[in-house]
Amino acid sequence: MVYVGLLLTNVIPSMLWRGIRGPRGDERRIVTVRIESDYQRTPTRIRILAPKNMEAGRRYPVLYLLPSVPQILDPWWNSPLIEIIRFDVADRHQVICVAPTYSDMPWYADHPTDPKIRQESYLIKEIIPYIDANYPTMAEGRGRYLLGYSKSGTGAFTLLLRHPDLFYRALSWDAPMFFPFKEIPGSQLTKIYGTPENFRHYQLPILFRRRSADFTGPDPRFILMGFSENPMAIHRVHEYMNAYNITHKYDNTTQTRHNWHSGWFERAIGHLFDE
Repeated sequence: MVYVGLLLTNVIPSMLWRGIRGPRGDERRIVTVRIESDYQRTPTRIRILAPKNMEAGRRYPVLYLLPSVPQILDPWWNSPLIEIIRFDVADRHQVICVAPTYSDMPWYADHPTDPKIRQESYLIKEIIPYIDANYPTMAEGRGRYLLGYSKSGTGAFTLLLRHPDLFYRALSWDAPMFFPFKEIPGSQLTKIYGTPENFRHYQLPILFRRRSADFTGPDPRFILMGFSENPMAIHRVHEYMNAYNITHKYDNTTQTRHNWHSGWFERAIGHLFDE
């Protein structure tokens, strides 16, 4: 399972060329907002793409596109919003698409002692309130979706398990979910979680077991997808969720490269919005 890779190995040449040429077409519709948060070490950005012609008085769901790398490795042209534009997701599904950035490697956890590494709080207490205050959102759990790959797929599942009333559905593609509190080169895992005790609050096998009763109904609120290297790693998560009767969609059929733009994204959107 790949946890993190260098930027140049995780993008395709057309993405690099787009970075040189700059935004084009609907890419110019992306709104970028600078955020100074008490929960992050440095100023960060939120990128937003709303439907073109929003109706007065209508409330829209929000799709949160979670990054798997820190802000320094997250240029606009290597973000999921390029795929959102490519497949016309905002307009086709009438959904506001939001891509935040993070100062440090995002694992979507709050550090137990460092107030500047509060990644879970940053999303819940800063980003979501900002979007709800500035856009006509549904502003309820039923109207919030999470999508991530690699470690941000782990984060999407963690956030839904820890906050089942705040989010409706989470999709994970090719994500590490069963791993110990151990530093992996380039991952910043121990830096973000801080201590083994804090790590256990976010550890997915523990959360699946403890929160399973909240997710056994007929509506699949988890979508589990893979893979880039090891299909059995994803299948193991599927079996674990089955063991606790957690309702979910499972699609582990097609191998693609470990990045936003390798071909899995359109199918993921279909699963997320029940196409």
